[in-house]
Amino acid sequence: DPHLFATAEQDDLYQTRTPAFRSTDAGASWLPADAALTGATVFANVGADLYAGGGCLYRSADHGLHWTLLGEGQLPCYVRALAAHGGRLYAGTGRYILNADDGAVYLSEDEGTTWAQGGLADVQVLTLVALDGGVLAGTGGVYAREGVLWTTDGVLWEPVNEGLPERVGVFSLVVAGADVFAVTDAGVFVSSTGRIAWTPFNAGFPAGLAVRALLAVGDLLLTGTDRGVYVSPRRLARWTALHEGLPDDGARRVRALALFEDDVFIGTEAGLWRRPLAEVLALGSGVAAEQPAAFHLDPVHPNPFRGRTTIPVVLAGAAQVSLKIYDVQGRQIATLFSGWMAGGTHRFVWDASRAPAGLYLCRLTTATAAQTRTLVVVR
Repeated sequence: DPHLFATAEQDDLYQTRTPAFRSTDAGASWLPADAALTGATVFANVGADLYAGGGCLYRSADHGLHWTLLGEGQLPCYVRALAAHGGRLYAGTGRYILNADDGAVYLSEDEGTTWAQGGLADVQVLTLVALDGGVLAGTGGVYAREGVLWTTDGVLWEPVNEGLPERVGVFSLVVAGADVFAVTDAGVFVSSTGRIAWTPFNAGFPAGLAVRALLAVGDLLLTGTDRGVYVSPRRLARWTALHEGLPDDGARRVRALALFEDDVFIGTEAGLWRRPLAEVLALGSGVAAEQPAAFHLDPVHPNPFRGRTTIPVVLAGAAQVSLKIYDVQGRQIATLFSGWMAGGTHRFVWDASRAPAGLYLCRLTTATAAQTRTLVVVR
């Protein structure tokens, strides 16, 4: 049977290690987990095995009932992130305390039995995520903050920080469909997985909000913050508070989000909370639908025109957008933009100098709606 694990945050400054707990009934009751899991804060399923880090690294072959220590003497006992790609296990390490930028990425090619340091070092590696072609690492720390890095082999790493603030700390990387989301100390950012280039995804958040966790559930995103839970459509940044049912105390300071069977769990400074997934989806879809239109096409100028015209697009927040030109028969003439677009006003120029005179349609499309304007080309 599937098991659910929960553990409290540990204090690296005083080297305290908190016990882990295990539930076999979807969180209705809890029992202490194997004592080896003291300090565990990260879990990963790799093949038929379950791995746990946070302190040292352990592996279980029986759904978490019993655990075996891995990498003794080779892997530091402050594993913060795990990923698997191309037959290798990746372990990110780092003590997130004052003056401790001593983390690294370690690699194993025998399911975690033996380990060797990879090519990323002297930085706290807080999160790892595997994509089709390689692995992304999110880093943090006091002095060494390298943002997000990319590798295909664990040895050579390159920064992929286009669109991110300088020296940003990256706490979590989450893949959702063809996109990857980064939870940072400057908010949430999104990129396609094909080419890593980041776009802010923060429309609707209150100023100064600290985001700690992110969970993709269907077409929705949930974030855990220091002020509660927020929800947004996955393809359009429109964050809205979803605090219903949470007391206005430590339960609003969310540190973890998880989906387990038919429930969403949130880990807070006041304990663990659970809500049926169906309710979360209904509430999330409802508040998203109540939001005002998040984009529009401003009037095109000049129009009519002979050569070029400028098409203004206004977005309330980041969105997956396509901006295309069609003739009146519905044939696509040009694609002016397709991909993630940041919130704000953007201006696109269409050069129609080679297009025959006549009527054309400019269509702006997001995941939730579309808008069209008529263009007139004269000669």
